[in-house]
Amino acid sequence: MENLSQDLRDALRLLLKKPPFSPRPNAYGVRAKRTSKIVLILFFLILNFHGVISRQFALTGANSLQPLNSMTPFNSMTPVNEQSPASEKPAEQVYSNIRVLKGLPASQIQGAMDFMSAALGVDCAYCHSGAYAKDDKVAKQVSRNMIKMTLDLNKSSFGGSLEVTCYTCHRGQIAPVPSPPAGIIATSDSLPLIDSGRPLPSADQIIEQYISALGGRRALASVTTLSINALTINADRSSSRIALYRKAPDKLLIVSKSNAEISREGFDGKRAWTSSGEAISEPDSDSVARIIRDSEFYPAISMRERYKNPIVGGEVRLGKRPAFMVIATAPDGKPERFFFDETNGLLLRRVIVTKTAMGELYTQADFDDYTKVGLVRLPFSTRWSSPGKSSTRKITSVKQNVRINDEKFQPPERTHDRE
Repeated sequence: MENLSQDLRDALRLLLKKPPFSPRPNAYGVRAKRTSKIVLILFFLILNFHGVISRQFALTGANSLQPLNSMTPFNSMTPVNEQSPASEKPAEQVYSNIRVLKGLPASQIQGAMDFMSAALGVDCAYCHSGAYAKDDKVAKQVSRNMIKMTLDLNKSSFGGSLEVTCYTCHRGQIAPVPSPPAGIIATSDSLPLIDSGRPLPSADQIIEQYISALGGRRALASVTTLSINALTINADRSSSRIALYRKAPDKLLIVSKSNAEISREGFDGKRAWTSSGEAISEPDSDSVARIIRDSEFYPAISMRERYKNPIVGGEVRLGKRPAFMVIATAPDGKPERFFFDETNGLLLRRVIVTKTAMGELYTQADFDDYTKVGLVRLPFSTRWSSPGKSSTRKITSVKQNVRINDEKFQPPERTHDRE
């Protein structure tokens, strides 16, 4: 904030005299009315900051950007993911030339990069050359200063809470737009809410309707193992064949074969693991949470047991389908949203929020083509979407109640520690 003019600092103080902003979304997943204030702050800040950058380029070129030794270390900010192991190495001990995000757990670097890529609508090559550690692109140097700007602003104005991110201004494009275009009154990332005038059912009632739609508790309990073959097709048209094994209540093994490569990930009821070829690795905390989440025998079937405080966020429209939105907190502390078809009760969509060092990333799963296998219904098509990535998994065959030994879900004996 040293580069801010006195007038700008005074303006920010006036704007921030109101009570602190709530960092939580309301029941409908829409943040409270603080957006206009944040946008106004960012409007002044970006004009000033971009002026500073422009003057530096005009006077002495890219190498005169703000000295990196004046930047706020990341470990002075509020931790983003408190579930990272205390023994995990910081990013600067694992990767070369970490300048701004010092103190950030190494496992969170990729999530931070993914968020910035999505926020600006670019890929890695925008800031990096083939050698990621090199500082040979101006965009990389500018991005470091922009990261510093958001870290300093969040620390000085929001108590370290991650309120202002790259996406606050960039909105998926390289150049931020400080003013809305003509004719736009307001925008919202939320789905259109439906006001039917009817009282909403409880979360328990929605879950019970979902269980009934799948076949009922007795039918679901009669299936103790699943052996599934599937085909995963990625956005770039590449594909892989999947062999998926489940054993109640929560054992999982997924074997993926793409070209000559074979990768596995599993959960034996206690430990999550991944492997590629003969190398076994310990997944990071986000991957562990994902594998454990996927180990649930039927998606969201144990919401009341596994999740905290499920509430109904309202009625929304997914395409032409009206749906009930249920919001709950997962065991790893991440908020999730579930969308259930009002007509047939089936789960249509699941949205998972991952907090990265730079902001929140959303992963969406859309379930379709529910097909009856024996006495239960299974979604034969699942489309996964996240910023810059998408894939669709289509089931080709299912066998129920085949014999699967517990040993199948344990990692192979040959183990190599993660580098």
